[in-house]
Amino acid sequence: MNYVVYTDGSCRGNPGPGGWAALIKNMDTGDEVILRGGDPASTNNKMELTAILEALTEFAPNAEDPPNIKIYSDSNYCVRGIKEWLPGWVKTNFRTRP
Repeated sequence: MNYVVYTDGSCRGNPGPGGWAALIKNMDTGDEVILRGGDPASTNNKMELTAILEALTEFAPNAEDPPNIKIYSDSNYCVRGIKEWLPGWVKTNFRTRP
């Protein structure tokens, strides 16, 4: 299965009340699911990350046929974390010191 996920998060103030949303689209069937939530005392980065994490929890692990998921985010923090920083964290087993 092929999915596209669009995410966003924001806060009024930082910290402050925040919200997040994710649109999950099944590209094979056209079905869509909208997820959303909030936090009365949050930060913008937390809401951006929460949108991605909540979307990914919708996919049950299936080793035999894992879905192909493409995530879109306007958060530089999230995109850099996934593309640039994650490989280094994996190398050190998510520890700051080896």
